[in-house]
Amino acid sequence: MASDVVNNLEAYRKCLNNDKYIQHYSSGNLNETKSAFNSPASLSDIQNLCQKKGWTLPDQYVEFLLYCNGCYLFRDQFGTGFDLLSHKQMDEYHLNYMPKTGFLFVIMLEIIYSSTQIEWILEKDI
Repeated sequence: MASDVVNNLEAYRKCLNNDKYIQHYSSGNLNETKSAFNSPASLSDIQNLCQKKGWTLPDQYVEFLLYCNGCYLFRDQFGTGFDLLSHKQMDEYHLNYMPKTGFLFVIMLEIIYSSTQIEWILEKDI
């Protein structure tokens, strides 16, 4: 049985028309966005990254990487949207000053604020 991650991604992909999606806002405005999905990562690539960095990725993100190894979602004509990172991008964008127990997994691009917000998950020390 497929996981919620895979089910949700499959459902979203069925809504796309040539990688495009029309967002409908309560104001009545429409916004055409684009999304694209990479080819799946291999389990060995993910395991090698985790071993190299000393990370334990959440099961849901491993499922995501095995499904599509990164994607961008809801990119509009202004360049805003979300980039869910591939295993290679996670390695590339991890900076030495970031906590060892943290990892970067999404970049949110917001032209409106002229900034790129970077978010990462921090594991709780138990």
